[in-house]
Amino acid sequence: MSYLDNFIGTLVKHSVSNEWTNAKYEWEHIDTYEESGRECVCGKTDITDICVIKNRETGEILEVGNHCVKKIGVEVDDEFRWIKGKSKSAPKSILKRARANEIINEREYLFYLNIHRKRKLSVKQELYKKSIEEKLNNMKKTRGIPDKQIFKDMTTFKHEHKQILLKHLKNVMLKINNDELTVEQAATTLDGIAESVFKLKRSYNND
Repeated sequence: MSYLDNFIGTLVKHSVSNEWTNAKYEWEHIDTYEESGRECVCGKTDITDICVIKNRETGEILEVGNHCVKKIGVEVDDEFRWIKGKSKSAPKSILKRARANEIINEREYLFYLNIHRKRKLSVKQELYKKSIEEKLNNMKKTRGIPDKQIFKDMTTFKHEHKQILLKHLKNVMLKINNDELTVEQAATTLDGIAESVFKLKRSYNND
């Protein structure tokens, strides 16, 4: 099988739909990072530019290369230019993700968008821009098993939410047992579950 066939087959396998034409729309891009020696689900090894995608329906998370991610309609070239220091300003997609994850606040988000294409900034604006970029540079994806305190919080969840999260956890363990997920892929998926935990806790506070 070709790399493309492997990629399509893997995503369909982890999707609700059994048809690629529908399955590819279940996936969204949630993170981008650079690290040598990584592997794409298509089978390519020793790649550096990695994109993290998440299935909106199942919550599953996969890591794919910067070429494969384009097969689901995601363009990340500008993000990697920023990560590699080849762009002077962070792209809007990274700003949106930083705002959604509360890495930056609304004021910082709007300010950066406003000065994004300006060629000349005042000293004050330049300093403020750099302070925002420091936060963006620190927006690293945490890989590894989430802290156990996160799962202790599950005891306070609403019953229906607890059942959904437990279902995801059981699914991850089953796939590890069946060799359908590597340890690294399982850890990445658990990071996504942890993210859902935090979002649920915040939603309770807003009720």
